[in-house]
Amino acid sequence: LGYGQSSGGDGGDVNSTVPVVVTGGWNQDVVCEDQTNVSGTTTQSTLSQYQGLDKAGYGFYTSNVRAEGALCSSAGTFSSSSANYCIPVATNNALTLKDVEGGVSQGTLVLAAGVRTSKLYVLGTCGDGDSQVSVTLNYADGSTGDAALMNLSDWSTQGGAVSGLGRIATKDGTWCGEAGTLSGTCKFNLFETAIVADPQKEVASVTVTRVGSNCPSVLGLSMVVDGSAVGSIPSAASRCIVAVYTLDGINIPFLKPGVNIVRYSDGSVEKVLIE
Repeated sequence: LGYGQSSGGDGGDVNSTVPVVVTGGWNQDVVCEDQTNVSGTTTQSTLSQYQGLDKAGYGFYTSNVRAEGALCSSAGTFSSSSANYCIPVATNNALTLKDVEGGVSQGTLVLAAGVRTSKLYVLGTCGDGDSQVSVTLNYADGSTGDAALMNLSDWSTQGGAVSGLGRIATKDGTWCGEAGTLSGTCKFNLFETAIVADPQKEVASVTVTRVGSNCPSVLGLSMVVDGSAVGSIPSAASRCIVAVYTLDGINIPFLKPGVNIVRYSDGSVEKVLIE
């Protein structure tokens, strides 16, 4: 495979991977961590099609809500058969590219630090039917990899890299009832693809473009740590952002220009400057 080509979820050694920390580009919080406060723990809109992972406004939930069907732990950690992931449960945690009026068809995920790896895993799903996205690795030297096509099946399609997930209504008026209603069956899935990267270069960001219809989303990145990678692994690679605050202590959904106070899943806190 050439750089940028997709090999699909390859069932690699999960122990050789670490989560990739994303500091910009997530555009929705689709993971609920408090069933009694769904509106305060997920992105809200006047219309359900602009929140959640599908046009009805459904999302995932953490183990704080219910152990059965939970996407991740309260700290945002989970694994597929190939890779380890960690998502920021308390802030925006998905790049949703819904094919709806006013929706976006492209987004770029900015990495906390340039990473060098031979393979980058991308995890996503699709609501309201199947779709495809194009994934492009952007390197720190200004070059880009070849665009790789990622197939995303409808999230009810079985055989995903992460399976047996439940879902939660993030808004009143969905066909299952009021906000906070959990699915009766845990049958939803995430799908994974592996993008071949140039290990001699630092990946600075990842651009994802919807090339199909329906509601595709990306929810996580992970990287292979192996002998082909050059340089050290970023110190932040094994942790994820769980909360972001202003200098005044106000919780905000994502990193903003200026100084941010960031709390990580390992309990550490640091100031992060975004220019």
